[in-house]
Amino acid sequence: MLGFARAWRPTSALLTVSLATTAGMPSAQVSSAPRKATLVTLTVIASRDGQPVSDLTAAEVEVLDNGVSQTIEAFQHVDTITGDSPEPPGDFVLVLDDLGTPPAGTSGAISVGLALLDALGPPDRLAVVNTGPFALIQQLSTDRATSRATIRQFLGQRDNSSSRSEACRRSVVSLGVIEDALKVMAQQPSTRRAMLVVGDSERVYWGEARGQKCSEARKVFDRVVAASSIANVPIYGFDPRAQHAPDLRGRGITQTPAVVAVTKVRRPSETPRGSLGVLARTTGGTVTGAAERSDGAHQFVGETRQYYRVVYRQPEVPRGSRNQFRKVEVRVRRTDVAVRTRERYVPG
Repeated sequence: MLGFARAWRPTSALLTVSLATTAGMPSAQVSSAPRKATLVTLTVIASRDGQPVSDLTAAEVEVLDNGVSQTIEAFQHVDTITGDSPEPPGDFVLVLDDLGTPPAGTSGAISVGLALLDALGPPDRLAVVNTGPFALIQQLSTDRATSRATIRQFLGQRDNSSSRSEACRRSVVSLGVIEDALKVMAQQPSTRRAMLVVGDSERVYWGEARGQKCSEARKVFDRVVAASSIANVPIYGFDPRAQHAPDLRGRGITQTPAVVAVTKVRRPSETPRGSLGVLARTTGGTVTGAAERSDGAHQFVGETRQYYRVVYRQPEVPRGSRNQFRKVEVRVRRTDVAVRTRERYVPG
């Protein structure tokens, strides 16, 4: 049984989401093997000119944990499309951040939601939740007609004239919705799942107004990154305002004669702008915009169908560092192949 519970308080910014789900795409899983070993499982997306690459070998891939090269324990190319067995159903969550979307972005947000429905396979389920005071809630379902009706009710509510305290409050609410949904998605993980957040990709969640610092939103932002790691869910973003969205597939890729490497990023709370874009990069997703809504929706679903599962043994973590993110970097020894994976995880 799937259920959402929502409560809205204008002064205290309380928003609660309750979601029971039975699916999960392993984006970066930290699980404990018996007694001594803790394994880290990464989902690695490999592409050449935007197309999936299916012939990588473990010998061509290097994983660095906090800058130290690791021995790969297991390496598998996962392809649920071309196999003989029926594709496992996927569960997807669409977060409509109406508090972070101006009214002018309403039609674009609705369009990407509908494009997402078109990209889903027949057995795939979709849940919808928004961040604003007028709850738009759709249970995980294959009922496309109900999902379409829910998405069409979306209305951007971001007001740039809001006070600094109001902007901070809205940031905390938006991030709280994402965090709560991720926490519940972690309860019953399975093989295919992901989250799509529709909102302003350049929004600074810990303070939208100039000069405003919202320490509470910064804390929640870091908790969202941790919840994504624990739930094994990559977060994708869609900016309904952007005609030419930031294409994260091409960012941070440094080509050398022998290696294509994903560059390091700073800890999320230290990044001064573009929270949704940083959130996507850090959790293994991407951000697209209005001009790419159809391609972005198909990429969002398609990357749960074709990827590499890479497993390595987590290095020993000092007792005082167990509450800190660990950095992950994946390199592949082909100059024409780009790779992407989660850039942070929570140690076990």
